[in-house]
Amino acid sequence: MMGLFSVAKQPIVILFDSGASHTSISRSFVVEHHLPIETMEDSLCVQSPGRRLVTKEVVYQIPLELVGHTFPTNLIVLKGQDIDVILGMNWLYQWGAIIDSLHRAI
Repeated sequence: MMGLFSVAKQPIVILFDSGASHTSISRSFVVEHHLPIETMEDSLCVQSPGRRLVTKEVVYQIPLELVGHTFPTNLIVLKGQDIDVILGMNWLYQWGAIIDSLHRAI
């Protein structure tokens, strides 16, 4: 499921991806909106279709606004990610979110 939502009070495209293990944000969005980047101790390698992305960057407690609720979220920063935000299984599990057969996030 994909839609237009709000992150850090900015409208962006979010993909709810049950095939992704981690939650990530595009580096271009982070830089454009001056979100505070922090460095993780260890590198993280993310396999995406056709390529591997390696990062040590993360943004912490960024507010995601969905259906009238705010979810403070840690996001891995990925250079070259085309979609603004990808919410992976870690986020879906943490918040008990379910993507139903009608393609609506609940």
